[in-house]
Order: sequence, then C-alpha cells, then structure tokens
Amino acid sequence: MQNLQSLIRNDLPGNFNEAYNLYKRKELILCNLNGIVVPPYEVLIHPSSYCNLTCQWCIGEHIHVESSEEMEPHYIPKKNKDILPNVLHSEKALMSVIENILSYKKNITTVIDGIKINRTFSVENFSFSGITGEPLIAKKALVSAIRKITSEGKRTGLFTNGLKIGADICDALSKLSYINISVDSGSNQTYNTLKCSGRESQLNELDKVYSNIYLLKQFKDLNMTELEINCSCILYPENFREIYTLAKKLKSLGVSNLRLKKDIYGEKVLSETEKLECLTLIGNIRNDLEDSSFKLITVHDLNNSEEQAQDFDTCLISRMMAAVGSDGMLYPCNYHPKPNGYHIGNLVEKTLEEIWESTHRADIDCQLPGICPSVCDPFKTRSNRLFDKLHHNYQQSDSTQIKNFFIEAEKIFGGQLK
Repeated sequence: MQNLQSLIRNDLPGNFNEAYNLYKRKELILCNLNGIVVPPYEVLIHPSSYCNLTCQWCIGEHIHVESSEEMEPHYIPKKNKDILPNVLHSEKALMSVIENILSYKKNITTVIDGIKINRTFSVENFSFSGITGEPLIAKKALVSAIRKITSEGKRTGLFTNGLKIGADICDALSKLSYINISVDSGSNQTYNTLKCSGRESQLNELDKVYSNIYLLKQFKDLNMTELEINCSCILYPENFREIYTLAKKLKSLGVSNLRLKKDIYGEKVLSETEKLECLTLIGNIRNDLEDSSFKLITVHDLNNSEEQAQDFDTCLISRMMAAVGSDGMLYPCNYHPKPNGYHIGNLVEKTLEEIWESTHRADIDCQLPGICPSVCDPFKTRSNRLFDKLHHNYQQSDSTQIKNFFIEAEKIFGGQLK
C-alpha cells in the first residue's frame, strides 16, 4: 500500500503542494469523486490580453499601441486572431463576473465513506493573471474587483510584472492575500533583453519594479495587512546565473518567496552543465538567505524531465479550479482561454451556478484531458496524478487507502494552514 509521501513533492510547502487540498478541502474532493457538483474552490481571471512588455516566452510577437484616453501604451500580438477580446476592460463587465461568482453557494449534507459533510460550498479563492496579458492594463476595472472581493473576506491574489504598481493602487493591492511579481532577471540589462526586446526606452525597468515592490511593502506595513509579496523567475540560459543576486535583493525588499520556474514550452532549457551550476546557486540561496521570512520555492523539479507529462486519465482539478478569459467566458482552466477555445459559458451574462451545473460543462469535463493544450502548470499536473490514485482506489472500493491519504495530509500540513 502506497503512502502519500511517496506520491508528492515533499519539498513544496502549503498552497504550492499538490497534496495540500487533501488536508484543506477533503469534503470538496470527496464530493467530486462521488459525482456531487459543488462550486470550485478557486477561479482565476484574466482581465486583459494586452501587455506592456514583450517577454521572449510569450506566445506571440507584438506590436506597440499608443496611449489612449482609457489606456497607457501597451503591446498586442501581431496576429490579433490569436488573442481574446478584452470584454473585462469594462468595469461593469468585470464586476458582473465577480457578482456572478460570489452568488454561487451550495449546501451539502451527506455522509461519504463514513465522513460526515455538512457545509456550504462557495468559491474561496480569486486570482488575477494572464496568458498574453498584464492584468493591470485593466487597472480601473481590476482595482474595483479587488476591493469588492477582499471586502467579502475571500483569499485574493494577483500575478503581475509589477511595472504598473503605483501609489494610486497600492492601498487596494495591500489588501490582497498575495501578489506574485514576475521579475525574471537580476540585472536591468538581462531584463531588457528577455522582457523588453532590447528597447532603449526600457533600459531601467527592473529598477522600476524594485521601487514598486518597496512602495507596496510600505503600504503593507502602513495598513498592517497580511499581504504576502512573492516574486518569480523563469530560468533561462541568459539569466540563471543572476538568481543569487536577485534573491538577495528581493529579501532586502521584504519579499516572502522567490519562485523559480523553467520554460514549460521547452524552447530554452538549461544544459546539463548549466543545470548543475544552477542547482549550486539554489543551494547557496537556501544556505545563505533562507529564513523564517524568506523562502525559495522551486516550482519545477530541475532533475525531473518527466514532471510535466500529462500521464493521468481524468482532470479532477478542473472540477475544483476554473478560469475566466478576458472575453468574460468561463474555461476549464487558465491554459484554455483562446479564440475558438473550449469555453463553458458567458460569465458576464450568466451566474457561475448556471454554467457550472450545466450539461454543457459536464460534456466538456468528460473530454478532459484529451482536449487540453500540450502544456499545463506543474501544480495541476501533479494534482491530477495524485487524484488519479484516489480515483483508482474508488474504483477498487478501497476507502481505507483514501482515508489514510487524508490522515497523512493532515500530519504533513496541519501546521501550515493558511
């Protein structure tokens, strides 16, 4: 009989770990394994498909768009057919989406495998990010949404490049549960090369990001909030040697976590020699800089090239997490939003309950992961591998193994609940 420790990444804490849901959301998992439809615990929203940077790993080439009355200068992919329309730039549309999510609550009273369930399920977490876009391009609408969600006491997060963080929005941002700022470099020169296409007009952008992090930290301290300021870096041959310098700088600014990732598309991976050098730098960061206030999170396992393989039969995580594209449509996950993609329904016009409990969503769910893109984020991939084990045990009527997994998860994460 397998134990939980042998199936998971033991170096990842709390919300970063695929087994954390076994501890925090046991009832939600049991409902989904038994065909009881309940709200997802998280909805990720893409407010914009436009960006103010042109990162090398973005999925499209870009052209510059001048400022208008509504928006600052930004970039859009050359092939407009490859991006979604920006319905959620409208404050009214985005607020409709938020209201239509918040209204979905469902009471469940039942007993599954001897475990009593008596609770009201609703969306617990909101997260704002993008695939081709920077969320703060839609600043006015986004800030209104953040104020509404945080006033409801929901865990709320934002993924951003950080360049549009300013004093005008730091009060609202300081009320977030977490923010992740993609820095991706330890020097202005490398930042300019990887994220600005070498433009002379953007030679000091990393310094601006650092200043914005400092500013946000001041608002956090002033408002005495629990905001967790995180940063991330995609490891490329051009930037991996800068991660120690980057980590040291971020720690001095009050950042809580530095998340290291690799290129999920596999176009720019570290050579074996570079990987060994990078692992040495990671070890140095852990030895010299990690403490109770600063952690290094290796989102991808550099020693496991098979980590991203989609070797699971069902996508249970898509029944627990959903995504909204910049067009206001609900999608199975944040890797699906694209023109003519597999959307589930219009969340500007309909409630999440109407869409989530529809036969159309059930039909789409049955097709996953067969209709999924070739890439998926590591958390969802690892979660689905773990859930496959649970599903297999259900098919074998082995409820004892499942209960053991829940007990192990509580032992592992009992002191890490956030």
